[in-house]
Amino acid sequence: MTIIHYNPPKLPVRLDLSRIAGDLAEAEYSVGLLEGMQKKLQNPALLIAPLSAKEAAISSKIEGTKSTASDVFIYEASGQQQKADTAEVANYRKAMVYAIEELAENRPFSLHFIRKLHDILLTGVRHRGEIGKFRSGDVWIAERPGDPIEKAIYVPPEHIHVNEFMENIMDYIQSSKDRLLVTAGLVHYQFEAVHPFEDGNGRIGRLLIPLLLFHKKKLTLPIIYLSGYFEAHRDVYIAALHEVDKRQEYTEWLSIFLKAVTDQARVTQQLMERIFSLHDGLRSEFEKLKSPYIIPVIETMFRYPVFTIPRLIEETGATRITCMTLLGSLKKANYVQELPNRSGRYKLFAFTKLLEIIR
Repeated sequence: MTIIHYNPPKLPVRLDLSRIAGDLAEAEYSVGLLEGMQKKLQNPALLIAPLSAKEAAISSKIEGTKSTASDVFIYEASGQQQKADTAEVANYRKAMVYAIEELAENRPFSLHFIRKLHDILLTGVRHRGEIGKFRSGDVWIAERPGDPIEKAIYVPPEHIHVNEFMENIMDYIQSSKDRLLVTAGLVHYQFEAVHPFEDGNGRIGRLLIPLLLFHKKKLTLPIIYLSGYFEAHRDVYIAALHEVDKRQEYTEWLSIFLKAVTDQARVTQQLMERIFSLHDGLRSEFEKLKSPYIIPVIETMFRYPVFTIPRLIEETGATRITCMTLLGSLKKANYVQELPNRSGRYKLFAFTKLLEIIR
C-alpha cells in the first residue's frame, strides 16, 4: 500500500475574506475590548497565574488529561500530584510562563523558541519521541491509538520536510500582510498540518495562538485562550481542520477560528471582571487591619493561589508570626482554607475564592 503524505500549501495562501468579513470584524472588536480592559488595570499581571492554569488544564484535557487548575497549583506548591497527569498540565503552564517572559524581553519568535516550549512541555512526563527536537520519523493520525499507518486518516509531511515547512511558518509570521487574526488562524492550522513533533503538537499549536498576538503587541498579556471553545466544540474543530486538508479551502476553518476568538475573548473578559472584583473587594475589606503586609500577602495569593508560609515570607518579607496572623484573618473570612499536605512538612493554604472562579 502506498502511503500518501499530505503537504499543505506554503504560507501565505490566497484567501477570499468576503465570506468571513463579519466574523473577522466581530473577533477583532472582541480582542480590542479585551485589550482595553487590560490597559485599564493597575496590575494585569495578576491574571497570569489563574488564567494560565485554567488554560493549561483545558488544553491538556483535549489530549485526555484530567487534572484541574487547582491540582496544578497544589503540585507547584508541594510537589504533590493529585492525579497521575498533573505534572503534564503543570508543564504546559510552565511553558506558557517561560514564553511570556521571553517575548516580553523581545526575544525572537523562532524555531529555537518553539523547540524550547516543546522541551519544557514534555520534560519529566510521559511522551513519545525526542523532546525539544523536530521529529526524525513519520507520524500519522488514526481513529484509534495504535492503529498502523495503513489505517491513518491523516499523514503529515515526511520528516525530511518538517524544517522547511516550519521555516516557512516563521517567515510568514514575520512578514504576513494578512490581518493578524487571520495570520494566527492560518499558523495554527499549518502547525497542526505539519505536525513537527512526534508528541505534543496539539498543545504547542494552541499555545502559539495567544503568544502570536502577544508577540505582535495586540495584547498587553497573552490571556485569550481558545482551548475552552475547541474543547467544547471538539468535533467541529477537528472536522474543520481536516476539511482544509481535503480541499485546501480555508474559509470554514477561519470562520470557526474567529468565532472561537470572539467567544473566548468574552469569556476572558468575564473572568477578568470576577478576578479583579475579588481583588478589589479583598483589599478594601482587609486594609482596615492597618498592617503594611496585608496588601503584599493578598497580591502573593493571586500569584500563588496555593501556597506555604515560607512562600509568603519570601514574597512579602513579613515574619512568620505576621503571616500566620494575617492568614488567620483571611481564613476566618473564608477566603483561605488549609489543605492536607502528604508530601511535605509545610502546611498548604488555598485561596479558595480565586480557585472557585477558575474551576
